Amino acid sequence: MDSSSATGRFLSSVPAVLGFYPEESLVVMYLKPADGGRHLVGLTMRLDLPEFAAAPEKWSAQTAAPLRAQHTGDVMICVVSDRTEPLQDNDLPFHNEIDILTATTTAAGHNVRGIYFLPKFTEGARWHCYCGRPGCGGILPDPRSSMGAVLAAADGFTVQPSRQSVQQLFSPAPAADLETVGGATRRVLERREDTPLPFADRLAAFDAAVAAAGEGQLPADHNRVADLIACFASPLFRDACVLPPNNPRPELQRLNLLLHLNRLAPPELRRQIGTALAVGYCFAGDYLHASMAGESIQPPTALAELVRTVVSSGVDPKALDDRFTSYFRSARDSAAQVHTVGTPTDRRPSLHCLVQDKVRQVASEHDRQDDRALRTRLERSDRAAERAGFGLPEHDEDVAELVASMTAPPVCIAALVSPSTGTIDADRVALFRLLQTVAPPDYAANIAGAIAVAELTTGDLVRARAAARSVDLPSLLSEAVLHGTLTSSAKVVSDLIADIALAERHRLESAEHA
Repeated sequence: MDSSSATGRFLSSVPAVLGFYPEESLVVMYLKPADGGRHLVGLTMRLDLPEFAAAPEKWSAQTAAPLRAQHTGDVMICVVSDRTEPLQDNDLPFHNEIDILTATTTAAGHNVRGIYFLPKFTEGARWHCYCGRPGCGGILPDPRSSMGAVLAAADGFTVQPSRQSVQQLFSPAPAADLETVGGATRRVLERREDTPLPFADRLAAFDAAVAAAGEGQLPADHNRVADLIACFASPLFRDACVLPPNNPRPELQRLNLLLHLNRLAPPELRRQIGTALAVGYCFAGDYLHASMAGESIQPPTALAELVRTVVSSGVDPKALDDRFTSYFRSARDSAAQVHTVGTPTDRRPSLHCLVQDKVRQVASEHDRQDDRALRTRLERSDRAAERAGFGLPEHDEDVAELVASMTAPPVCIAALVSPSTGTIDADRVALFRLLQTVAPPDYAANIAGAIAVAELTTGDLVRARAAARSVDLPSLLSEAVLHGTLTSSAKVVSDLIADIALAERHRLESAEHA
């Protein structure tokens, strides 16, 4: 820094950058170059000081890894400890450990611009510099009045007094509240089994609650809270609620509403709400809260694990757009096209009754692991695929058999690939699309998943995701497409699913004929 006062002002903003007042910590801040010779605070990491001191080589290497992903810039290091406050500048602790960190940071391609020590982040605390010049230090201004604190307050963020205070934001509510809301949520889920609420209506209700949260009105009525929490039984809803309709970043009130619901939700639904929180904070560039939200999810979801990887790698939030924003934006945009299982439909009522009866038979065959019966159904699907160019069978009874057969996961998976080529060919795709045009939506989730895989083979990610999201609740095949394409290319995902399908086909084909 250019002067003692400038350094003091910079250090006083550290709590606002972190989101809390660190204690017994090592803070590493990357300063990325900006226009006009300025530097902006970018990737910021905090380590527990006792752990760092016990294994400086290990922690220095872990700190350097995400720094290598950043453009060449400056790094500031700050040691915070009121247990080892020095009496003189030459008494500064952790010299050897800091030397190791400095060497690895330099090797990662960055200039260590300053290394500082202070006992705590309070107004009037004396800070010291590791530069070795006698008297190099100063007095810390009030962190509550720092530029970082002012900007955080303007954005509606509260700088927490400690890291533990941040963790408590993600802790469950008192047991009595959890019991009351949990019971109300179970009743909502039971009611929605009989009378499901359409997907678009659920999302509209959540957006209305977000708008109310923007006016400082978080839902207090337990039944209202339960209605919102129950929506997260659907992974499609979880993904669709992360972003607002016309913004690539979630609003603060959206995150506050999710945080409120997360504290009151039953464990399984808390996992889904916590996942939405972790992703939302990641979009907002708030990696501290994203990390804390992810840590609160046990066992972690696939999306929570992905957020953890993004955070630990120090990826710039702006670099998430291609990977994340298109996924969650399309989840939001597809809401109007999603059919909710159990809601009314006017599609061929007579066929619906036939399919319903045959689905019970298929379910019985699957439950008793009757692979011979399932193999017969697979062979029937193969013959239908060969004739798909001429349309579906003439009789509704035969069409119902094909639709019902696709509700059995082994048949649905195996039917993806041709018995002759072992690949997803045009005949299969034609059959799936024909079935989708007539199948009762309540029994079309696996067909939608099969079409999604077929779209992946063409490289059309947009159409693949739209197909995978066309039925709520989605099939396991649809979820595989959605989650797989977040981290891998369409070809990798479709090839992997095709390999699984081929193995399942071989397993069923080896079953002895009835």
